[in-house]
Amino acid sequence: VALGLLTYPTCPQLMILDEPTNHLDMSSIDALLDALRSFNGAVLLISHDEHFLHAFHPDAVLWLTKRGEVKPLNDVDDFLNKYRDW
Repeated sequence: VALGLLTYPTCPQLMILDEPTNHLDMSSIDALLDALRSFNGAVLLISHDEHFLHAFHPDAVLWLTKRGEVKPLNDVDDFLNKYRDW
């Protein structure tokens, strides 16, 4: 990653994170939240950590359905309700 950042002239505009809070303590999760909030780009985040999702408070929440469709949801709570039903 460091080599890519050194050789690419601009900052990345997309960050992809899959379960980023696994194996992190609370202070590390808080630091991750601070970093994500200051990131100037899009974040694709997959997480089952409800506290983290609420604290992150994303601008948009999308749901990938069983049929492979991507549907917009209102907020994290809407996502959690759909996820529980799934």
